Amino acid sequence: MGSQVFYQANRGAPLFREMQALVNKTIGVFSILRSAMQSLSKQIVVAFVYGSVAREEETSQSDVDLMVIGRATLDEVLSRLSTVEKSIGRPINPTVYSVAEFKSKLASGNHFLTAVLKGQKVFLLGDEDELRKMGGVRLAKAGANQLQ
Repeated sequence: MGSQVFYQANRGAPLFREMQALVNKTIGVFSILRSAMQSLSKQIVVAFVYGSVAREEETSQSDVDLMVIGRATLDEVLSRLSTVEKSIGRPINPTVYSVAEFKSKLASGNHFLTAVLKGQKVFLLGDEDELRKMGGVRLAKAGANQLQ
């Protein structure tokens, strides 16, 4: 009694990345975040994870980068994320834009948004089509074909 056995995945195993992606998409970070954002779904047009977690290149030190576009405020988003941060043991870094602010920044060629849109994304709410509609032609130039 009282003895514990701990297991750890072998990151060097040939199937590690595929298994990691499967777990993340079903019971991992993405599922937990999707559930947390669901209560704001009427106020959010699109929410997605980007950065190292979306690229499946995260380390144990990585934060989770989250983009939220819609009518939800930063305070509303943050209030949903505090328990998620505790449960996943990682900080979550949300960036929240209104639709008008997103369109304006994208139209002006905002470097940050352009870089995010060119990168890998995992959608929690909304999808590629809704993101394209908001971004229009500018989004297509930024690499919308890479959205997931």
